Amino acid sequence: MPSTEGHFAVPMETAAAYAGLGLVVIPECAPTCDCNNPGKRPWDPIDHQHMRGWSQRGVPTRSTLESWADADAETVAAGQAPLNIGCLAGPRALGDDALIGADADGPRGIAEVAAHLGVEASPLAAALTEYRASGRFPLSLGTATYRTQSDGLRVLWRTSRDALLRTVGQDGGHNGLRLMWRGQQMVLPPSVGPDGIYSWLPGHSPWQVGIAPAPWSVLAAMQIEQTAVPAKPRSDRSPSAVPWPTVPACDGDLGPDSDGRLVPAAQLPYDQALLRDGL
Repeated sequence: MPSTEGHFAVPMETAAAYAGLGLVVIPECAPTCDCNNPGKRPWDPIDHQHMRGWSQRGVPTRSTLESWADADAETVAAGQAPLNIGCLAGPRALGDDALIGADADGPRGIAEVAAHLGVEASPLAAALTEYRASGRFPLSLGTATYRTQSDGLRVLWRTSRDALLRTVGQDGGHNGLRLMWRGQQMVLPPSVGPDGIYSWLPGHSPWQVGIAPAPWSVLAAMQIEQTAVPAKPRSDRSPSAVPWPTVPACDGDLGPDSDGRLVPAAQLPYDQALLRDGL
């Protein structure tokens, strides 16, 4: 299994770094929560209950992030498990852009997401096997991608906030692909679930590779009837060629190491520190 060394013990400590990218981050309940989906349901650290109205939230302010972190720290100090961290999908979930999350589970899900990524299913499956065994990932997928706690794959893409799309695919299945849009949310690394840790694939954190524009095939699969879909790009004009705006990971001292894990800046290699600061 990939090493968990370098992961924060408290996932909420990464919230400011994600918010700095424009993600609408939300706390998730702890993996020990006594609910029907522990570790994966939005949670209000202030009211100590599952969050209401989470799908209508925007990027949290600094004061909100600090209040969440303080409340979570008190919970941890009392001997309870820390909260997880997640974000919304859909319009304005990535600054002024929209965020699409692809949730791939099982061989069928991996094969389906591979087609959208423009890679063969067998090499992708082999690369994931190597990652589980050694922590290395020999492929480049061109956009932010992470492993879920249940050994699935989560791929992030961006698109226009005005896109008229819908969520498609399985809901809670373990062998298929779900493309998530408005009203959906996803757990982010380094959250912990009953079956393991969410972790960015090496070289595939949003600070290292960015969040690429959604492929034409994804937009076509998610389109609402009679919604115009952009013309399929020519092979020499891949959507992934659109530049991702480089921004600091956060205002504090966090940044991604060579495996995309958020660590104190003092632990960053020199080139990773430059990348973290957009240089």
